[in-house]
Amino acid sequence: MIELLEWLHAQIDKDEQRSRAADCVPWVLIVGVNASQVLVDPAAIQEDKLRLGHLGHVATVLHAWDAEHMVRHSPERVLRRVEADRLLLDDIEQALRDDPTDEAAQWRAKVMALGYAGEPGYRQEWRP
Repeated sequence: MIELLEWLHAQIDKDEQRSRAADCVPWVLIVGVNASQVLVDPAAIQEDKLRLGHLGHVATVLHAWDAEHMVRHSPERVLRRVEADRLLLDDIEQALRDDPTDEAAQWRAKVMALGYAGEPGYRQEWRP
């Protein structure tokens, strides 16, 4: 179980690092007739929250649903998820410190790991 918890911490840390590298500002969706764009929220540009040289364009995609998905999983949102996951993981670790055989805490850790099942290092034995 210790290896799973360490691996989960590493995955959450990667999510945070990747999101911070992407400027961690809100994204907006512009739906067009032939294509849709994901842009950095203009308010973030005006407030000078971006690093020098970032023009605000994130992606142009053919289908609006792809852009909607991208906006829904923006770096800003991922950081909120990182915070929530760390709180959950802290709770799991505390429960396991109190009782290393706590099956409910072990199950919660395995459920958390499912979201990262495609990442290197994931083990099938961790499936709940």
